[in-house]
Amino acid sequence: MQCNYMNEGCDGGWSFFHGFLGENGYLVDEKCAPYLARTKGESCGAYDKCKPISDIKESYFVGGAYGESSERKMMKEMLRNGIVNGELNVPRVFSFYQQGILSNDHEAKMSSYLEYSGVAAQHKEAQQMIGTDDEKQAKKKVTDRSLEDYGIAWMNLNHSVVITGWGVDPKTSTKYWIVRNSYGEKWGMNGDFWVRRGENDFGIESETTGYDVRLCSDKSTTSCIDV
Repeated sequence: MQCNYMNEGCDGGWSFFHGFLGENGYLVDEKCAPYLARTKGESCGAYDKCKPISDIKESYFVGGAYGESSERKMMKEMLRNGIVNGELNVPRVFSFYQQGILSNDHEAKMSSYLEYSGVAAQHKEAQQMIGTDDEKQAKKKVTDRSLEDYGIAWMNLNHSVVITGWGVDPKTSTKYWIVRNSYGEKWGMNGDFWVRRGENDFGIESETTGYDVRLCSDKSTTSCIDV
């Protein structure tokens, strides 16, 4: 069985390492081993009766190596193989998030908005956020920038999430990722949040990983140890 308390829990976590352990063990149902967002005081022995439901045939970085991920590569991976795992450095407002698109300059825009007063100023700010038609077209282009293209060698990432899809805001033409968090359905938008896409905001496009998962009940292949 896979029971991984070397992954630092909510103090970081290495999803790729978790996938590696899944290749050498198996995964169990969350009803038997519920997510607790902590590791202190927990023991693998508490879950040794849980039945295997799947394992992982292969874990891999999207793009082939750390830092080689990009908006385009992530979209291709999701179209071919489904959702991917992402890492990000969460912003200060993350715990209070309710809805909308998070971006690196989100807080700066909000601060700028508060400096204005009067209807005319609010109209000016609204136009700045919506942008011109040329800016809208530029936003729609899919990028293929890796960390090296950004001039970055390594990023400090502290939270693991699942990227399930993407979209475009019809008013501002801002592209975004649809991301599933681990805080439950009462947080954000039924447990999800949006992050601006194509700009590597909070490092969300820098370290994405994919997994080839096998069900233990699949009789066409030998999977899941001791099953």
